Amino acid sequence: MNTMGFFVILSSQPFWFLNLRYDAASPDARFQRKKSRLTEIHEFLAKIGGYAHLGIARIRREDFECDEIDRYADIQMTRRDRLWSLVVSFTVCDLIAKTLASGESVQIIDIYHDPKSLRLDHAEAWRDSITRRMAQRGNEVIERKGLSHVAPFSIRNLIEVEKAKSGSSPDKFQRAVWIADQVARHKKHFTLGQFSRITNQDFSAYINEILHSS
Repeated sequence: MNTMGFFVILSSQPFWFLNLRYDAASPDARFQRKKSRLTEIHEFLAKIGGYAHLGIARIRREDFECDEIDRYADIQMTRRDRLWSLVVSFTVCDLIAKTLASGESVQIIDIYHDPKSLRLDHAEAWRDSITRRMAQRGNEVIERKGLSHVAPFSIRNLIEVEKAKSGSSPDKFQRAVWIADQVARHKKHFTLGQFSRITNQDFSAYINEILHSS
């Protein structure tokens, strides 16, 4: 099983306000029971007013583990790296869309994720697709649909968070990425509708269509 953790801050509130809520609750983010890990995470999310959205893609083993190099425009990337960036991009886009559809006003988005070694050209293109093009297309939809109650948003940060060194306490960003990773690792215990603050979306059909049409 391959998982990765990333967390997204979507906010219309000052960042310092979110920090206060998270800092106050972070000592409780030490989940002990694996079988009820998602329940503990759900309770923690309730304390900070947060939500978890899990993106899933079921990929054939031969596609995921192959050494094939995929080419897109002038960019080369390994098949595994391409799948990683596609799933993350779909999940972030879906999270933003669902948040805006709920009527929430979002102005600034910050994204933090596990370390990932990508080819330089792939990393630069992926960053641009997230921070610039995704925000641009989202704001075009807001304008085209005349959603006057929804403010334009920007994706301010896409930051890689190094894992905490052995024996040291993780900082708030490392702990948040770890929590996101725990949601993914314990998805087998997830039942649709079980948690009001943890949702999921299966992107298998989209990912496989892209993979086999290129």
